[in-house]
Amino acid sequence: MLDFTIVSELKSFGYTEDGEEFIGEVYFIQAGDDVGNRWNHDYTFPGVKVGYDEEHGVKWFEDTREDAKAAAQALLDRILAAGITFIYGRVHWSLGRPAYGSLAYINYGQRQDWLEDRLAA
Repeated sequence: MLDFTIVSELKSFGYTEDGEEFIGEVYFIQAGDDVGNRWNHDYTFPGVKVGYDEEHGVKWFEDTREDAKAAAQALLDRILAAGITFIYGRVHWSLGRPAYGSLAYINYGQRQDWLEDRLAA
């Protein structure tokens, strides 16, 4: 049995006129199984709209989180209505990081974390 939910990650959307990095949320659907394996849907919904003010030569950022969450919910509703119970190998889904502390994480996720830490060092 899979559980489906809407999740978000942080993403850089560029830089403000003051040179500060603008970080916003991107929403997507995630499926998880009983042992902690997770799959992420390829469609993402940005919570920020980026525009460019040509007159002043700067980017502007608009909060679109509510619209993004609504679009993600509409996709989740279609997924649930389709009765999807199996993800692996299906189009539009990719394997995500296992849930921290789960059996899947213990079996292979912590090894991946260790390798990433070693490469970063």
